[in-house]
Amino acid sequence: MQMTAQTRSYKYIIPIVRGLVNLFFRISVKGLKNIPADGPILVVSNHMDNIDPAVISAVYPRQIIFLAKKEIVEHAPRWVVALFKAYGTIFIDRGKIAKSSLDSALQYLNAGAAVGIFPEGTRSQKGALLRGQPGAAFLAIESNATIQPVAIIGSNKYKINLWFLFKRQPLTVIFGSPIIIGERNIELKDLSEEIMLSIAKLLPDSMQGVYYEPD
Repeated sequence: MQMTAQTRSYKYIIPIVRGLVNLFFRISVKGLKNIPADGPILVVSNHMDNIDPAVISAVYPRQIIFLAKKEIVEHAPRWVVALFKAYGTIFIDRGKIAKSSLDSALQYLNAGAAVGIFPEGTRSQKGALLRGQPGAAFLAIESNATIQPVAIIGSNKYKINLWFLFKRQPLTVIFGSPIIIGERNIELKDLSEEIMLSIAKLLPDSMQGVYYEPD
């Protein structure tokens, strides 16, 4: 992948991200062997808190360019906004993903990068999976990128205060088996369902939400 300003900034920013995340959390990581070594990857995860992109980035061996809502930085200090931009974040409007945002994500994928998206389209306030939106499946089909399912457990339980800093909330990140589209002729809604089910099976029953399937 061609070196861009964002990828050059990554080596300076990621140690800060990892340091802050490990300051607040005791992270258990599972399934690292499931992460592809190279090629375009679409990282898809459940979403409960604004901290989720930082948590995944902190434990992932490659830079991930995340699609994130503009509202995350609407009232943030300028240095926080600059940090997001330097990292290569693609900002999207609340409740929708514009074509320009999808085009930007596809450019990164076509260059062999890893792009992160939360297919639910919003945070789950109760921690259980919501119905997936088609954006992730669209990007995967258009780019033929490998899909990397991820589950985050515990990110919705933290509070930023002195007591929490010393307590360090336990948090688990699980990387599931990659989904390969290859030569498959698959419909958008079917791939979206496959993506969501791949995330759901990494989560405990209580977090699987609309994708819970009793034995």
